[in-house]
Amino acid sequence: MITAAPKNNKTSAAIETVKARFVRVPSNTSSARFRDVVTGTAQSDACILQDFYRRNGGKDKYDAAYLLGCLDWAYGEKFVPNGLAILDNGFINLWRAPELQPTGTRVTKEQVEPFVDFLRRWFPDDSERDYFGWWIAMSVRHQEQKIIATPLLRSEHGVGKGFFAETLLPGLLGPTAAALCHLKDVVGDFNETVEGKTLLVVDEVYRSKKSTTDSLKSIQANAT
Repeated sequence: MITAAPKNNKTSAAIETVKARFVRVPSNTSSARFRDVVTGTAQSDACILQDFYRRNGGKDKYDAAYLLGCLDWAYGEKFVPNGLAILDNGFINLWRAPELQPTGTRVTKEQVEPFVDFLRRWFPDDSERDYFGWWIAMSVRHQEQKIIATPLLRSEHGVGKGFFAETLLPGLLGPTAAALCHLKDVVGDFNETVEGKTLLVVDEVYRSKKSTTDSLKSIQANAT
């Protein structure tokens, strides 16, 4: 029989840390299974819970079965940007928050100048550059909201589109939330490239204007 969590503050905090990191998931064997919501790895060795509990300040000697019994259950998966790691109704959130988070510290003009200089290569016009800056900010801070505007960038090679898509955006959105892809990856029958992404950079759009527009229209207009 599993008793209620102890009242000791450090122990309670350690158990809550374990519960925030791991959830029980259904198992098709006699062994209990749980998942690490940070790495996505499913485990069956509950001694991992003991180790994590102790690493986070747990002092009381609770066995693996007790800690396993403290975990919440998860029965499925959803992708909810800016949502909690464990959603209501027993769902695991596949979205992962980026490691880079706002600090609340005011950014100086000198600090932001390299980024502004980077954007000047694409947008010499101040109003266009400001618009794209706001578009990026909206995409980063509100990943749960779909933006109906899709910027189209035309330029020569070597101006930094690859850096923007493969380095800058993954750093701001998270390594799995952004992708550089081709039009066929977006409109084809298989959507592995699109799945789990909040922003896509479609490279080398060579098809005719109407064909490209028709191909992207359904994706852009969809609610998801």
